Amino acid sequence: MFLLDVGQDRGALVLYAPSDLKDEEVEISFVDGEATPKKVHTGVVARKVNGRMVCAAVFPSLKAGEYTFWRPAPPPQPGFQITAGQVVELDWR
Repeated sequence: MFLLDVGQDRGALVLYAPSDLKDEEVEISFVDGEATPKKVHTGVVARKVNGRMVCAAVFPSLKAGEYTFWRPAPPPQPGFQITAGQVVELDWR
């Protein structure tokens, strides 16, 4: 179970991942024009969802705006949006 902190200026991200990413880390950064982006990461773990196992990574509280994925697939992958007050779900399976 997760407590997600979403609200006026924050959202959350749930990334459903293929099983080969289990126990790997996913790394993202907020797009703000900084020369050296501040990256945050979380692990991909197997979770039970509706009675079956699903690999997923959860970022429970992110500032609203545009983000770039850094890992697991170099080069960086820009262009996903976190919306304030919402949980964004991305499916990489």
